[in-house]
Amino acid sequence: QQDDQKTLSSICDEYLAKILKLLRAEIVVAVGKFAEKKVTETAKTFNLSCKVRNLAVTYFAIECTVPEIH
Repeated sequence: QQDDQKTLSSICDEYLAKILKLLRAEIVVAVGKFAEKKVTETAKTFNLSCKVRNLAVTYFAIECTVPEIH
């Protein structure tokens, strides 16, 4: 399963690089730390010269209750 995740991540990185090249992206606004990390790593791997900015996201735990059906 870990190999599958690496393969999928690699494919996604390639497509991300293609999209950034196609759009000629100069600045990428990443939503959250994970997106920032992926774009930064992909830009470095594929020698892309785009700046990455992070839009901080705060997640709040939402308690969800399901009504009982009698």
